[in-house]
Amino acid sequence: MAKESNIITNLKSIRESRGMTQQELADRIGMRRETILHLENNRYNPSLEMALKISQVFDLRVEELFQLKDIGRTIMKTVFDYQREGEKGEIRRFVLLSTSPRRKELLSFLNPEIQAVEVDERAIEEQCMASIDDQDFLTKAAKICCEISKAKSDLDLEAETLYISADTIVVVDGQIYNKPQDLAEAGQMFRSYFGKSHHVVTSVCLHMQGFLEVFYTVAQVDFVAYYPELEPIIEAYLHEKRPLDKAGAYGFQELDPRFIRSITGDMHTIIGLPVAETSYRIFRDSKGKD
Repeated sequence: MAKESNIITNLKSIRESRGMTQQELADRIGMRRETILHLENNRYNPSLEMALKISQVFDLRVEELFQLKDIGRTIMKTVFDYQREGEKGEIRRFVLLSTSPRRKELLSFLNPEIQAVEVDERAIEEQCMASIDDQDFLTKAAKICCEISKAKSDLDLEAETLYISADTIVVVDGQIYNKPQDLAEAGQMFRSYFGKSHHVVTSVCLHMQGFLEVFYTVAQVDFVAYYPELEPIIEAYLHEKRPLDKAGAYGFQELDPRFIRSITGDMHTIIGLPVAETSYRIFRDSKGKD
């Protein structure tokens, strides 16, 4: 028998109001009817990917279908461990392996030194896409993101120095959106967001002699449905905000507020570095500077 879920759902009433059978819904999302039955009886915890597929069938937000019991928050888990080895030693120096002004600003409380690194992100993505076996595309993409962060910290490590690297990707409809090659591609990417949800993943690697920790955070971004009055605002964004140097063709902090219906998760995941989680993991069990 399936175990009691910590999820509550109004899936059954919504499905029936749309005149859809359990089998029809199962066929739409590529699952067994028994899975839908367990979901409707609150005896199955849906993965984020599954919840997103179902919400898209009904053109609803995930949190309109599923909620955690007793605290009423969205089911979406936003912080994930990927790898941890060794123990942190004393940290006397921080090095940010990125020239991103956004990440530098977000970690200004560490006063980090800045070091540029170059890795072939697309080669890592292609290699991992072929080797990582995961049915959940969002999780697969997040693991690829983690491997890119790890690759950035693959260098000679100096003693008592914590190296911080990160990578951010946008996942839309089973695709990874990288930096657009030109304005035409940027426009295509950007317009694809309207009227639906997409996800932003940021991975962080903390690396020093004898210690490695990699984690990632996920945020869901819901854009409003497109309407013609948005077109001049979209065009202005594409031509004024330099979308070519941003994964998915946008920087969240630069978006017009009329574009965004809601977000779930840490806003800083979307900006490029989950500051609170990164700070927590740096300081929770380490010795800092004297």
